Amino acid sequence: VSWAAMIAGYARCDNYRLAVQSLEDMQCQGLKPVDAIFRSILAACSHAGLVEKGCQYFKSMRENHGITPNLEHYNCMV
Repeated sequence: VSWAAMIAGYARCDNYRLAVQSLEDMQCQGLKPVDAIFRSILAACSHAGLVEKGCQYFKSMRENHGITPNLEHYNCMV
């Protein structure tokens, strides 16, 4: 099972905590998140009502990982 699939699954099941923990575990292993993973994390934050946390991940996506947000990322922020 890929990290992206696991994180997306947790996000879809409204398990924000496990989605974020999986992202952190992935990064601890030296792997870099891709845009699809951020889409899942942003959606999880949105559904959990964690606006500030979602904004932090959105900013990190651009500044720390060099990922340019697309329409799907912005949709998660609305």
